Amino acid sequence: MRIRNGFVSNSSSSSFIVAVDKGKKGKFAIALDVDLEKLADKRITSIKELEEYAKEFGWDEEWHKEEYKRMKSEIERGKEVLVGSFASDSDNTLEQFLCEYGIPKDVEGITIIENEGGF
Repeated sequence: MRIRNGFVSNSSSSSFIVAVDKGKKGKFAIALDVDLEKLADKRITSIKELEEYAKEFGWDEEWHKEEYKRMKSEIERGKEVLVGSFASDSDNTLEQFLCEYGIPKDVEGITIIENEGGF
C-alpha cells in the first residue's frame, strides 16, 4: 500500500482502510444532489439566443451540427438548454466526480444532448 504525505497532484488512485461487520461486504450507496444550473456557464432559452451563442463561439455547420440541431429541437419543444463543463482540477468535489463519470442518462426531466464523462 502506498502512503501519501502532503499534497499530491494529478493522482488517479486512492487508498482506504475500513472495518466492516463480519460477513458484510462494506457496501453502501451514494446519493448526490446536483444543481446543474449552478454549474452551467450559460442558459439558452430561445432560438435567437442559440443562434447568438453559436455565432459567439464560432460553431461552424459541420463541427457542432448535431448538437445545434438537438439543442434547437429541445428549445422548440419548450425546454431550456444549459451549457457548461466540468474540470478534474476543480476545487469542487462534485464537479470532479461529474468530470470523470458524466451526467447519468436516466435523470427525469433532463435530456442529454452531449455528455462526455472521463478524463
